[in-house]
Amino acid sequence: MAYQILGNEIIPQNVDDTSSTKKMGLGKKFQAKDVSSYAVSEFIYVQASNSIAQYDAVAIKPGYKIAPLTITNGKTAIEIGFSQIAIGTIGDYASVIQGGRPIVRVANGTQNNVPLFATATGGVLDDVSSSVVIQGVQTETVVTNSAGTATCVARFPTAHHEPPG
Repeated sequence: MAYQILGNEIIPQNVDDTSSTKKMGLGKKFQAKDVSSYAVSEFIYVQASNSIAQYDAVAIKPGYKIAPLTITNGKTAIEIGFSQIAIGTIGDYASVIQGGRPIVRVANGTQNNVPLFATATGGVLDDVSSSVVIQGVQTETVVTNSAGTATCVARFPTAHHEPPG
């Protein structure tokens, strides 16, 4: 997808790019429009602490470091995002979607309009219950292919889990 930055503020790194050099403050939020669908999404600028596959759900940790979302790091994630590009180099900087219409990796057979959960497979969400529900995100279609991606609607996604008791 190609995005057009919205607003008057200059954003020095395109949302479709990664960089080994920090171009703005980590945690910077801004909006961009998908030029083909006109969908507006909110992005946040982050740094990869692990390799990220395209369309991964990511856990945003302290210091705006991201890693593919799993059940384990979902329990301590401060925020959740969705990477629309692959970030292959640890330490690279990029922007991920936090609100809008991201494409997200989901397990085969995931139904639409149902709660989604973190899985043991990094970056992949599923409609099968785990201890970490991802609130504020739903798929729009049933996933029936092995590619395992779905367009979602995301509004302030957060990870919720029951504390050990």
